[in-house]
Amino acid sequence: MKFLYPEFLWALGVLAIPILLHLFNFRRFKKVIFPNLRFLQEVQVQNKSKQQLRKWLVLVARCLMLIFLVLAFARPYFPGPQAEQTFAGNLVSIYLDNSFSMNAQSDQGELLEQAKERARDLAKAYAANDRFQLLTNDFEGRHQRFESKERFLQWVDEVQLSPKSRKMSDVFARQKDGLESETSDFRKVAVQISDFQKSQANASELPGDSTINLYLLPLTANSRDNISIDSAWISTPYVRAGEALNMRVKLSNRGETDISDLNLVLKIASEQKGLQNLNLEAGKEAEVEVNFTLDAPGWYSGQLEIQDYPVVFDDQLFFSLKVQEQVKVLVINGGASSKYIKGVFATDAYFSVEEVDARGLDYARFAQADLIVANGIEEWTSGLQTELNKYLERGGDIYFIPSSLKADAANNFLTEVGAGAFGPLQTQSLKVKSLQAEHPLFQDIQESASQNTAMPVIKKSYPLGAASASASDLILLENEQALLRHTAYKKGNLYLLGTGLEAEWGDFALHYLFPSTLLRLGIFSKEVPALYYVLGESAYVPVDAERSSDKVLFELEGNGLKSVPEMLVRDKKMFIGVQELLSQSGLYQLKEKDNGRLLAELAFNYARTESDMEYSSLEELSAIAAPGMHIAVFDASLASVSERLIQQDGSKQLWKQALLLALLFLTIEILLLRFLK
Repeated sequence: MKFLYPEFLWALGVLAIPILLHLFNFRRFKKVIFPNLRFLQEVQVQNKSKQQLRKWLVLVARCLMLIFLVLAFARPYFPGPQAEQTFAGNLVSIYLDNSFSMNAQSDQGELLEQAKERARDLAKAYAANDRFQLLTNDFEGRHQRFESKERFLQWVDEVQLSPKSRKMSDVFARQKDGLESETSDFRKVAVQISDFQKSQANASELPGDSTINLYLLPLTANSRDNISIDSAWISTPYVRAGEALNMRVKLSNRGETDISDLNLVLKIASEQKGLQNLNLEAGKEAEVEVNFTLDAPGWYSGQLEIQDYPVVFDDQLFFSLKVQEQVKVLVINGGASSKYIKGVFATDAYFSVEEVDARGLDYARFAQADLIVANGIEEWTSGLQTELNKYLERGGDIYFIPSSLKADAANNFLTEVGAGAFGPLQTQSLKVKSLQAEHPLFQDIQESASQNTAMPVIKKSYPLGAASASASDLILLENEQALLRHTAYKKGNLYLLGTGLEAEWGDFALHYLFPSTLLRLGIFSKEVPALYYVLGESAYVPVDAERSSDKVLFELEGNGLKSVPEMLVRDKKMFIGVQELLSQSGLYQLKEKDNGRLLAELAFNYARTESDMEYSSLEELSAIAAPGMHIAVFDASLASVSERLIQQDGSKQLWKQALLLALLFLTIEILLLRFLK
């Protein structure tokens, strides 16, 4: 016979109490003077004998009642034949879900604490020679091993909430690998303790394995209510000092209760800059506009906040913004410079323009340029073509204006990037017919493309040949010929114009379309750093910084962290490794280690996969189990779960019989005290 909770056997020590009371009668007798005891002596002896018999019977009944009561709590059982004959012991892999959703509350307290208690109880249900593996969402290296019960219980006590989440199939695959790597002399048991959110409970993808018994222990929160800040973005593709920014914020009410008077707070550099009061219907999403202005160039850090208890990890969204000082434009002229290009950028000090001659071009200038304007280049060398191709690969933007003499010299380059080749020069006068109005280049332009009198007239143009699927025609002429084409190539963009800028080509350079598109290309070409990154989704994140020397070290600082991150340079862009470095959301600063110069502000947020408080029911978990698997779903108290696990090998439980015997001897004791006088 074995015991499920052998530690309760220590309670047998209470048997000493009734025994001591029986052996040492601490009752004080009162002395009474009586004239003649001859007639009372016989009666006294007779009553004392009966009293001693009654006391012994009561003592035996009381002791047996206590013995069987303690045995009932220790949960005795006879191991089944499978446990005694087939296996040397048990290998038990227990997954303890420590994702943020386990911060929810149930009748028994926080789900994570309840899960830890169940894990402890399950471990105690097994024998001392059984071995245990603990898995959490962190997939720690030390948890790959099977350890003793004592070490396992110690690890359970150390489990804390984690920003990571795992799908059910990924967890079982990890358990399966660990169990299969161990000896086959042990029975293999896998247990998953979780709230089994629907977003993570993909039981249908579990690999079938008849050698492993899988037990699911679902925990249920009292309420599924949760409000989350899901995402945020800037409506405009650029950030300029002194201009109002419109930030769009998406929130979700994932519960079953309508929310009113929810305050959304915007903070910039820890100072409140905005407050929005909103209502959210149950199960609905909402987008909110938050407007603010950044006065000077530089880095800005901010956060959006709401108040929502008890699931709070998604109540904050951190972000960072960089206001650029200037956009650097490199104009490569094949001949004389264009007064039209100069005139466009001269109207705004936000643009820094450098003009160079194509015949003496220093390709190192490409790395500093946000926008390249290729104006009438006639001589196309292999070096120029290669460098422009690399510039597009790195994410640069090119505005291509054809030469009046040798436009077809660029066809190899244009064909390679998928923009289509120049056809023979066409001298027919054509008006602009239409614009791709939904493209960002033409947003907020008031004149309608149907008003032909307002459109420019093109006297000479080059037909643009067939392009790749990544190309789109932004401006069309009357004959459906493309005048301006956008081609996305690698990370960059090529804007190909089919006409020149001088008067002989028409009046396109004098029309509002030319300066408005060129200015917007300059603004859009400045790469805007991401507002934020999601922890766990990106191993490397790009930073807008340059490494002047291999000896220069960078330091990432924030939220109590101060560490030198892994650096990676790819295509002259720098990336830092954050996968193993960061585990907490918040704002971080990237600095030069030696002089503390700020290079970038970076914001990291937790993934919102745990925000959806929809749980899989017992029926759903049972119904979608993979065929061929030994799987069971429990919805019971801690004790009954342990009992079910022990019963897997046919063991016979004896706690009910022990409890009945305890009640029987309690009844006998009562009857003895009542009727045996």
